[in-house]
Amino acid sequence: MKLKYLIAGLLLTASTASVLGQSEAQRKYISNNTNSKFQDLARQELNRYNEERLARIDAYLQVNNVPVKYRDEKGNLVVLEDVTQSGDPKYVSIYNLPGVRTIEAQKLYPGGSLGVNATGNGIVVGIWDGGDVRSTHTDLLSRVTLLEFSRILDNHATHVGGTIIGDGTTTSSRRGVAYEGTLRSYDLQDDTGEIRPEAEAGMILSNHSYGLVLQNNLVYLTGKYDSDARGFDIITYFNPFFLPVVAAGNDRGDGFNTSDSGYDLITDKAIAKNVITVGAVEQELNYTNPSDVTMSTFSSWGPADDGRIKPDIVAVGVNVTSPIATSDTAYGTLNGTSMATPMVSGGIALLHDLYDDLNPSQVLRSASMKGLVLSSTKEAGNAAGPDYRFGWGLMDVEAAAQVLLNEGSSTLIQEEELTSGATFTRNVVSNQSKLKVALSWTDPFGNTNSAPEDDPTPALVNDLDIKLTDSNGVDFFPWKLNVNNFTAAATKGVNDVDNIEIVEIDAPAGSYSITVDHKGSSLRFGSQEFSLIIQGADPGTLSTSTDTLETVKIYPNPANNFVNVAMNGQLSGSKINITIHDILAKQVLNRSFDNSSVFQQRIDISTLKSGVYLMNVSDGSASTTKKLIVK
Repeated sequence: MKLKYLIAGLLLTASTASVLGQSEAQRKYISNNTNSKFQDLARQELNRYNEERLARIDAYLQVNNVPVKYRDEKGNLVVLEDVTQSGDPKYVSIYNLPGVRTIEAQKLYPGGSLGVNATGNGIVVGIWDGGDVRSTHTDLLSRVTLLEFSRILDNHATHVGGTIIGDGTTTSSRRGVAYEGTLRSYDLQDDTGEIRPEAEAGMILSNHSYGLVLQNNLVYLTGKYDSDARGFDIITYFNPFFLPVVAAGNDRGDGFNTSDSGYDLITDKAIAKNVITVGAVEQELNYTNPSDVTMSTFSSWGPADDGRIKPDIVAVGVNVTSPIATSDTAYGTLNGTSMATPMVSGGIALLHDLYDDLNPSQVLRSASMKGLVLSSTKEAGNAAGPDYRFGWGLMDVEAAAQVLLNEGSSTLIQEEELTSGATFTRNVVSNQSKLKVALSWTDPFGNTNSAPEDDPTPALVNDLDIKLTDSNGVDFFPWKLNVNNFTAAATKGVNDVDNIEIVEIDAPAGSYSITVDHKGSSLRFGSQEFSLIIQGADPGTLSTSTDTLETVKIYPNPANNFVNVAMNGQLSGSKINITIHDILAKQVLNRSFDNSSVFQQRIDISTLKSGVYLMNVSDGSASTTKKLIVK
C-alpha cells in the first residue's frame, strides 16, 4: 500500500498570520524578538524530520496492508504517525477515558477576588485533536476557526475545545476556563507540519490531548526521547514564545510495563523538554494541604528515561463536563488526561491575557510562562518538592497571577541571555517569606535516543545551573529527583537533566546572590536565553533597570481607601510626582509633593474602583512603576 495522504501543514502559507487572534502589536513583538535565521533552520530540520518519517511510513505500507488512519470502535481518529527503528508502527489517538475552581481560575474573572478581568479575550489557542471542534455549538459560536479539509465533527475535540474556551451560554457552571478566547482547530494528523507555520505566524499556545497508542511491543518507547519529542523541541526552540501543552496519557492500570508499578509510562511528544506535560487528578475544591490532591486511577506517571520530571503538572481530569459534537447544545462528561490538559491550556491563556493587560503589546517567552506556572503550583504528593506522579503539583492560576500582579513589589520575571563561558549574577534580599527562584529555559533539540529501553543519557543540550548563596557563603541548590528510585522524595543538589530548576528557601534571612552558569565549555548556538521567576523578595532589590527609584515601596497592596508611598534616598528633584493609570492607560490620579530626604505620603484612593492599576513615582530624573491592586 502506497502513502497517499496529504501533508496539510506544508501547504500553509504566510496568510496564517492574518487570521491569528493575537494583536498586531503582539505579533510584531514576537517577530522582533525571534531570530528569523533560526526559523530557516527550523524549517530545514522539520522538513528533514518529515521526509524521513514519511519515508519510513511509505516503506512500511509497501509490505504491510494496514490503514494510514481509521476510526476505532468508539469513533476516535487513529493515525499512523511513524515507524520505529525496530519496525513497529506508531499509531496515535486521543486520550479519552468542575475543574475551573480546582485550578483557581475563577479568581481572575470579572468580579473575582483578585480584582482583575482576565477572560482569555484576544488569546488564540491552537488545538490538534481527533477531528473538528463543533464550531456551531452555542458555547463556542463564532470563536472557532476550522482548518482541515475533511469536516469530521468530533466529540473529543469539541469537549477539549469547550474546556478551554466554552462560555457557558446556557449553563454558567459548564463554562470553560478562558471563556472569551478563540480556537484554531486541526486534527492530529501531521501535527508538526501544521504547528510550525502557526508558531512562526505568532501563535503562543497549543493543546494536544492525544499521543501514542501504547501496545506491549512498544513498551520500550516509554520515557524515550524519540523523533516526535524532538520534533516538538525543534519548533519550540526556534519559536521562543510558543508553548505546547500535552497530555501525559491514560495508560496506568492497562497492564503495560507492570514491573515499574505504574511508573515509566509517558511517551511520544509528552517527553519533549519544552512542553508542559499534564497529568490528571480528581476535583478538589477545598485545598488545605498536599494530601487533598487525589491522583486519578489512570494518569500515566513518569519519569523520562533520563530522569527528567514528567508529568510537569496536574489538573482535574475526572468527571469533566463540556460541550460535545452531537448537537449545538449537547454536553458530555469525560475522564482523562485529555480533559486535564485543556484546563492547563485555558489557565495559561488567562495568564497571557492578564500579562497583556499589565504589559500592553508585550508577550512572555514560553520559558517564562512555563517557569511561572510550574513554580506557582499547589504542593501535591507525599513529600515536599516535585515527584514523578504529580510533577510540580496542582495548577494554581491564582498564585501565578499573583506573581504577575506583585511584580516589582515582591516578585520579578527577568528574561536574560547567557553566552558561552559566561556567568550571570544578581543579588536579592528576602522579604522574610519563603524565597523561591525558578530558572527556566527553552533547550535546543537534542539527538533522539536509539539506545535500548531506559537509557539514562540526558536529552539536555545546554545544561544551565542555578544556585543561591547567602552572606555566609552557604549555597542553596534546586530540587532534583532520582531516576534510579522512582518513589524517592525529591532532594536538593545540582540538577543535570531538567530545563526547569527551582530553588526554595523556607526561612530566608538577608541577602542572597543568584548565580546562573552552564556546564561544558560552550553552549549550542553560542548562547542560551533563560528566564528567572523570583518570589518572596524585598522590592528594593527587584529592579532590572538603572534609571529607576529602587527604594520605592507601596503598602498595603492590595489596598482599600488609602495607600502609602515611601522611599529613602535617591531623590534628586524638588518635586515627587505620583500618577496612577488603569489597565486601559487612562490616568485616574495625579499628585505632586515636595521632595525630602525621607519621603512618605498617604494617598487617598477611595474613589478608585476595584481592579489593577499602575502607579508611577518620579523625581524628575528617575522613576519607577508599581502595580497597585485596589480591593
